[in-house]
Amino acid sequence: MNNRNISIQLEEITMKISRSIKGAIIIFTGCLLLIGAEATAQNPNWSVYYAGFDNTMRVNISVSDECVPSADANDIVAAFDINGQIRGVEQTSITGNLAFLTIGSDGSGEDIYFKVYDASTNSTYNIYNTSVTFVSDNTVGTISEPFLLNFDSNPSGVLAGPDQEVFSATSTTLAAVGSGSWSIIEGAGGSFVDASDPTTVFNGLIDTKYILAWTLDNAAGCLGETDEVIIFFVLNEPEDGTRTCTDGLDNDGDGLTDCADPNCGQPVVSSVSTSEPTPINCSTTQSDGGFTINQNGADMFSKDMGATFQNTGVFTNLPAGSYDILMKNSMTGCNSITTVNLENTSDPISNITEMNVMGPDVLCMGLQDVNYSIDVPALGTLTWSYTGTDVAVSPSGNAGMADFGADATAGGIVATMSSACSSISDTLQIVFARPFLCSFSNCRPSVDIGTSLLESVMSPQVYRAGIDLSSNAELYLHNYEFTAGTELNFGPGFTVASGRNFIADIKSCSN
Repeated sequence: MNNRNISIQLEEITMKISRSIKGAIIIFTGCLLLIGAEATAQNPNWSVYYAGFDNTMRVNISVSDECVPSADANDIVAAFDINGQIRGVEQTSITGNLAFLTIGSDGSGEDIYFKVYDASTNSTYNIYNTSVTFVSDNTVGTISEPFLLNFDSNPSGVLAGPDQEVFSATSTTLAAVGSGSWSIIEGAGGSFVDASDPTTVFNGLIDTKYILAWTLDNAAGCLGETDEVIIFFVLNEPEDGTRTCTDGLDNDGDGLTDCADPNCGQPVVSSVSTSEPTPINCSTTQSDGGFTINQNGADMFSKDMGATFQNTGVFTNLPAGSYDILMKNSMTGCNSITTVNLENTSDPISNITEMNVMGPDVLCMGLQDVNYSIDVPALGTLTWSYTGTDVAVSPSGNAGMADFGADATAGGIVATMSSACSSISDTLQIVFARPFLCSFSNCRPSVDIGTSLLESVMSPQVYRAGIDLSSNAELYLHNYEFTAGTELNFGPGFTVASGRNFIADIKSCSN
C-alpha cells in the first residue's frame, strides 16, 4: 500500500469521537466496545485502492474476542461506510491483536464501521455497534490506548432476522427471535411500533439505510447478546443500478453481493491482443507498441492507476514494459486490474525472470540417456553441461541427454539459454544413490535395508545394468523392461542382463 503516505504516530493521543444515536450526542473516549456481531464464513480477501481516495485517517485498533485480546497475527480488520463500500483493510500485527488501519474517504463526517476476519474460526464478524466518524488526517487510538474492537466468535444464537431492501415503501415487518428490545444504531427518522416486539413493524424514510440492533434481555457474557439487521428503503430501480451494487446486500437472491454479482458489471477480461514495439537495441525500443483489452463490464480505463482515464481499452504509442491497467464500471463503481506486458523482441530472454532445469536428480552411476528439459520456451541458443566428472550431456532438440559414467561424481546439470543481448541459466544438483542399492549385489548380512533407507534415495528407481548382475537381495520388480505386467516378487539370486532396464525396490537381503 504505497499510496498511504501516513506514518504511525507513536505518541500518546486521546481521541474523542462523537456520533448521534436516537437524537442524543454520546462522547466516546479512547475506545468503543461491540455489543454484538454477525458472522459469515470464509476468508473475505478484502483489498483497498487507497490512491482513489482524496483523504485518509488512521485508527490504531486492538482486536478482542469476547473481551479477550486476540493472539492470532492472521486476523484481518476492515473498515466500511454505511453503504458497505470498503474504506480500509489491515492484518493484525505480529503481537496478534494490534492493527494500524488506514481509512480512505472523499469527504468528512461520515460514520465508518468495521468487520473482523477471525482466522482461528475462518469467519467474518460484522461490528455495527462500533464506529468512528471520519476526519481527514485524524488519528484515533494510540499504541498504549488503542481503539477497541470486540467480537463474539461463539454467540448464543441471537437472531435479528435477515437484511431487507424495501422498494418504494417506508415500512417493513422485522423478524427477530427471543425476548429483547430494538434500538437504532444508524439512520435518521426511524421508529418502532413496539420496540419490545421481535416482529414489530419498523417505519423509516425513503432512500435511507438503517442499522437496527436486537438485544436479548438478561444476556450473560462480557458483551451481552445483540444481533444487527440492515433495513434499506429505496426507490425501485434495476438490479444493476449503482445503489444496489454498493449496499452490501444480495438484492436478487443469487448468493452474490455487490461487485461479486455479474449483474453489477465487474470488469472481466476475455483476451488481450498486443503489438510489440520496434527494438532499437537490447535495452530500449521505439514507442510504437500497443495493446487492446477485450473485456466486459468496464467503460473507463487507466494505465496510471486512476490519475487519468480513457473510455476505451485500446492503448497505443507505448515502449516495452509492464502496464497495470485499472478498469472501472462508471455506473456501479466496480473495478479490476489487469497486467499487460510489451516485450523487446530483440531481447526476448530478458523478459524471462526464472528458468528451471527439469529431470531426475537422484540417480545411479552408469545410467544412460537420461532426459532433462527446461520449463520455459527456448528463445535463444540452448547449451547443456555438467559441473562434475564422467558425465556427458548432449543437446537433443530443446532437451539435454545425459550419460552418467561408472565413475561419475556429484555435480549439477546446467542449462544456459543465451542471445546476443542476454542469457539465463539454471543448475539441477545431482545426487547418486548408494552403490549397493544400484547393483543389488553382494548384500552383507549385517546390512539393514529398511524403509527409511529406500526413501533417502527415492526408491523405486529406474536402473540399467552396466554388467550382468546377480543379487542375493529379495526384490520387488515393477514392469521389467517397461512392459505392462503384474508386480512380481523375486527372491535372492535374481539376475539382470547387461544393458537391460528395470524398476525395483529392495525388500531385504538374504543371509
